[in-house]
Amino acid sequence: MSVEIDSNTGVVTSVQTYNINNRFINFDIAIDLRIKNKTKRWRVKNKAILNVVIMNMLASMYKKHRLYYSRQRNKKESNIYNKRGISNAEICNAIDELEQLGFLINHKAPRQYGYTQEDKMSSWIQPTPFFATEFVTGAESLIQANNAWIGAFVPIIMKDKDKNPVDYRADENTFAICAVLNRLNTVNARYVFTDPEGLEFTNCYGRVFNNENFEEGGRFFKANVLNIENKESKNRLRILIDGKPVVEVDYTALHLFILAEQKGLAHTLGDDPYKRVQGIDRSIVKLAVNTMLNCSSRLQAVQSVNSDIRKLGYEGCTGSEVVGAIFKAFPAFKDDFCNKQCTGLFLQNQESWMTHYVANNMSTLGKPFLPVHDSGIVLAEDKHLLIELMCNAYKHILGVDSIVHMKINYIDDNLIIKEDVSC
Repeated sequence: MSVEIDSNTGVVTSVQTYNINNRFINFDIAIDLRIKNKTKRWRVKNKAILNVVIMNMLASMYKKHRLYYSRQRNKKESNIYNKRGISNAEICNAIDELEQLGFLINHKAPRQYGYTQEDKMSSWIQPTPFFATEFVTGAESLIQANNAWIGAFVPIIMKDKDKNPVDYRADENTFAICAVLNRLNTVNARYVFTDPEGLEFTNCYGRVFNNENFEEGGRFFKANVLNIENKESKNRLRILIDGKPVVEVDYTALHLFILAEQKGLAHTLGDDPYKRVQGIDRSIVKLAVNTMLNCSSRLQAVQSVNSDIRKLGYEGCTGSEVVGAIFKAFPAFKDDFCNKQCTGLFLQNQESWMTHYVANNMSTLGKPFLPVHDSGIVLAEDKHLLIELMCNAYKHILGVDSIVHMKINYIDDNLIIKEDVSC
C-alpha cells in the first residue's frame, strides 16, 4: 500500500485540499485488535477514545475521505448513536493528544455550527506520514477499518425541536427503513462515482426525521453527492458512474402538487405552478415558495426572501412583494404558507417516502441510485426505469392517479438538456 505524501509539506495527501468526499467521526466504530495492541503501552489518559479516532482516520484514508468532527465540547450524542457514551470533549482531547504525538494535523474551524453533515465549517483532521508508518500495514488494514465504519453507521437520525439528535423506539417501521437504506448503500458501494474533477467519492445515505416524529422530515441525507455545487454549474450532471454518463430526473414543484392533491386541485396548477406568479423571476418564486412553506410567520419569510434576492443580485422586486404575489397566486394554500405547524416538514415526509419507494426498487435490482431530495441520479441507460419508478412512487404514496409532472436533465455534446417526461 503506497501512501501519498506531499514532497513540500510532508503531509499525507490521502485527503484532498478540496474534497466533497467527507465523513464525520463514528463514535461506535469497532476497534481492531491490532490497534489495541499498538496503543496498549502508550502512557496516555484515555486509550479507548484515541483508538476510536485512529480507527476513524484509517477508515477515512481508504477512499480519501476528509474526516470531520465538532469542537463543541459540551455536545454529547444520544445513546442510540453513541453506545460507548463518549463525550465530544473526550474526542477533542484525544485529537489534541494525537496531534501532539505527531500523528495528526488538526484543522480547527474558525466557528462551529454543530456536528451534522450539512454543516459547512466543522473542524477536520489529516494523517501525517508518522501515522501512516505506524498504523497502515497495507490495503487490508484500510479496508477493515472502512468496513468497521460502515458497520457502525446508524441509518436513521431523529431530531427534537431544537435539532438535537434523540433516541427513538425501534419497530417494524424503522427496521424497514434501515433495510432499504442498508441495501441502497451496499449497492452503491459496488460502483465507482467520480465528480466533475474526476475525483472518486462515496455515498452513504441516512434519513433525518424531525420533532421526534416519523411523520415530519425523513429526507435522505449524509451522502457526499449532496456536497457537489449544482445551482449554477449543474455539476451533478457531470458525475460519472463507472465512467458512464448520468441523468437526473426531478419532480416539478413537488410540494405544491402534494398540497394540491390533498385539496383535489392538482389539475388546476398546470405543468409549472411557479409560472402563475407573473413578473417575477421563476428562480426567486421557487425559493420563496419553499421558504414560505418552512417559515413560521410572514415577516420571517419576507426577511428570508430579501436575503435570497440580495444573494442572487436580483433587483426586480422586494421580499414583501414576492411573498404577497405568491399568496395572491395560490389563495387555496394561504393556510399552508407561513404557519407554526411548518407545512414543509410534512411535505418533506411525503417526498421522502417517494424516495424510499424508488430506492427500494432500484437497490433490489442492483442498480446505482443517488437520491437528491425530490430528484434522482442514475446511469443514463437506466433513465426509463427511474422515470417509471418515480411516477409510480408519486401515485402510490399519495394514493392518486394524476399526471405526474417531471423533467429529465442530462448533458449532450457539452450542452445541458432539459426535457419534459411527465407521465
